[in-house]
Amino acid sequence: MRKEREEKWLQTPKGMFSVQKRKAKQRGISWQLSYDDWWNIWQESGKWDSRGVGGYVMCRYFDTGPYSMDNVRIDTFQNNSLENYQIMGVD
Repeated sequence: MRKEREEKWLQTPKGMFSVQKRKAKQRGISWQLSYDDWWNIWQESGKWDSRGVGGYVMCRYFDTGPYSMDNVRIDTFQNNSLENYQIMGVD
């Protein structure tokens, strides 16, 4: 029962915020967004219901610097990957 509640919570905005913040920390990336900041970015984008691989993701500009209000955008997974390949010089 506890596992089911946890899995359900992970699908909520607060759960997804927690996961993204934890993954950034595991990757050594500074996280400077409050939950409200993060949620407002998603809400203002209008892309919340289309997020994920094949859809929209929260990206850092040029995949550098912290997750912060002035360094993130909502874009397609494809565009984010393309930008990263271009940075690495892969055609």
